[in-house]
This record gives sequence, structure tokens and C-alpha cells, in this order.
Amino acid sequence: MNDTLKKISISRENLVDRFQRYVRIDTQSQDPSDTYPSTLKQLDLSRLLVEELKALGIDNAHLTEHGYVFASLPSNLP
Repeated sequence: MNDTLKKISISRENLVDRFQRYVRIDTQSQDPSDTYPSTLKQLDLSRLLVEELKALGIDNAHLTEHGYVFASLPSNLP
């Protein structure tokens, strides 16, 4: 992880833009399915989230084979 996380000022417009970008991605599941995620297109949102987390300076953000996104931040407590 970067020693210094980028300080981010998230405006209402930026937040709305991000949300709209996320909801435009087709993440509909396929039933029945024995795979996780049930469709490959569901990974598109996960990949985008990893890219955005890394752009924010969270270098340990990663995607599992099942489409889960993991990232951690250091504690801000003494």
C-alpha cells in the first residue's frame, strides 16, 4: 500500500457520477448457474472497483476468482 493515501475530496457530483457509472454495468445473474459469479459480465463491476481503489492509492486492492473485491486501509488510530 502507498505510504500516503491520496486525499480525496468527493463532491456530490463526483459521487453521483460514480454511482451512475456503476449502475450502468450489467451485473444480472444467470439462473441456474454453478459458477461464481454466474456470468463473466458480473466481473466488469468488480474490475472497475479494483481500478478505482488503486487509483485512490489502495495498492493492495485485488479481485478474487469469484469476483470478490478486497482492499484494506491502515488504521488511523494511534
